Amino acid sequence: MFEKMNLVKQYLLHVLSYELDYPFSDPTEINFQMTNCCPLRCKMCNIPENKKNKDELTVKEMKKVVDEAEEWSDDKKYASFVGGEALIREEETLEMIKYCKNRGLHTTLVTSGVLLDEDICKELVNIGLDRIAFSVDGANAETHNEIRGEDVFQKVIKYLGKILDMKEGRPKVDVNTVIMSQNLEELPEIHEMVREMGVDEIFYQAVVPDNTYTGRDSYDSDVWIGEEDRGKLYDAMERLKRLKEEYGVINNSKRYLDLVPKYFMEKEKFEPGKCLAGFMGLNIDPYGDISICGFGPNINVRDGHIRDLWKSEEFRETRKKIRECTRPCMMLCYRKASISELLDRVV
Repeated sequence: MFEKMNLVKQYLLHVLSYELDYPFSDPTEINFQMTNCCPLRCKMCNIPENKKNKDELTVKEMKKVVDEAEEWSDDKKYASFVGGEALIREEETLEMIKYCKNRGLHTTLVTSGVLLDEDICKELVNIGLDRIAFSVDGANAETHNEIRGEDVFQKVIKYLGKILDMKEGRPKVDVNTVIMSQNLEELPEIHEMVREMGVDEIFYQAVVPDNTYTGRDSYDSDVWIGEEDRGKLYDAMERLKRLKEEYGVINNSKRYLDLVPKYFMEKEKFEPGKCLAGFMGLNIDPYGDISICGFGPNINVRDGHIRDLWKSEEFRETRKKIRECTRPCMMLCYRKASISELLDRVV
């Protein structure tokens, strides 16, 4: 009950911040994008092409951000580690997870699974990682490997199973699945496969034309679900809603699943709603820029204390761009302002 009440409180503060254009709440999450580098070249991802000739944040610099976060409110705080592929910087990522755990933060690692081995799995359990999210985009090797690369499916399933088998002290194990044309007919089967393996939750994420938000949007991409598959898309979302009701493993709200067909069919005419990005948490790119969906980056964590940066006039300009954004988006990174979505999660 307390957790649900806290969720409502945070939601109201975020919406109030959005409406009045002032951060009335401290960010509850720090998302460290450890690197843009990745050994894969997935069909729906442009991040590896977004590398810059700049120094990535050091562990010392990232620890400074975490230390400054301790001065925020007493609400539960989260730290997530993503890429590219975060485990390209294996030692730094493991050290940061351990450091955040020692500071009382809830920690998440998002990974493709391709760089895992038994020693890393054991280390993640030993240091107390709270949650690990694997990317699984096919119910079989053929589909997943078509999307992500040769032999990727075999490895992700192997180490997904390894961590699930580490019963004592293991992190919460989740799966992220991108909804796209290549796996449209397998979405319910992906749920069945990973649910039977014993995962805690599955998150379905509608593909975006450009996940780096650098102006390379294209609805002609072969990952986009077109008008010819409208019926299959509606059927898939109806099946997922029934599976959510029956098993409770799907994390998406029913509202999100209802909007997915509209998103794909309306394309640039889809209205995203009031996006709370910039009012909820800090997304820190590999080079220290506080980067929200391509709006900015206009401030860097190396430039001062994060509390000052969070309330700075420069970050206010980023929030202004977010509030004016009309770009179609169903990314799960940030919640939209929606009473119905909130009720779906707390009732």
